[in-house]
Amino acid sequence: MTSWPSTTTFTSTFGRRETESGVFLGGLVSPMVKLYSTGTCPSASVARGMFSSRPNDTFGLGYYYTAPSDIPLLRAVGVDDEQGVEAWYNFEITPWLHVTADLQVIDPGLESTPLREGADTAWVLGVRTRVNF
Repeated sequence: MTSWPSTTTFTSTFGRRETESGVFLGGLVSPMVKLYSTGTCPSASVARGMFSSRPNDTFGLGYYYTAPSDIPLLRAVGVDDEQGVEAWYNFEITPWLHVTADLQVIDPGLESTPLREGADTAWVLGVRTRVNF
């Protein structure tokens, strides 16, 4: 494995929405009162590949956290805070064919209630193919 070139930079995003009522700016209604998310990946304009032999591959990492409002119905059915993380790697097979492998780990916000069991942590593997014409 080779190290990234010294010119590699990373871009990062961060999002945050909070409200007491579940009504966000613009009048959007949501049962969630908090949503935090962040992600990072190498800047596409500077350096893309993790390996010198694969300069056009890309990769990224993301995280989110969300919390529901105190709506009695949500609490009655066991909806609680949720969080998850995602990692992906995009392989450039040819300039017109890309294959992306993806792993998500989700700690669902579903707690046990008298009517059902809570949900376990989910591990989700994915593969996506993109063909450019």
